[in-house]
Amino acid sequence: MKNLNKPLFVLAGLVLSASASAGPVATASASGNSIDWQPKVSSGILLEVTNGLQFSYRKVFSNSNPSFSTTQDGKSLTDGQYTYQLTGSSSADGKGAMLRESGTFEVTNGNISLPESNDATE
Repeated sequence: MKNLNKPLFVLAGLVLSASASAGPVATASASGNSIDWQPKVSSGILLEVTNGLQFSYRKVFSNSNPSFSTTQDGKSLTDGQYTYQLTGSSSADGKGAMLRESGTFEVTNGNISLPESNDATE
């Protein structure tokens, strides 16, 4: 497990710094054009999704489970591989260890599929 001591993300102009480690933040499941995560942490989760330079998505899920659909702003995502990163705290008050998990999924004809093994990549 690798620890990083650097800024994690910017939210409403506030830079949050903490020590982050890779670990299980949530379990992913894909069905049709959506992917949902069942959290394993107690606080809100920041979800980031990208396919490189063409598409970038960021959303904080405070009171709901993270989810993502291949339809964004009324447009369908292009086919290809996407990378996601989940960041959350191990405690409900947000003062616990920051955990980060990364993985990938594939979009084909508007449907999402997960790789056989989607372990944390950091």
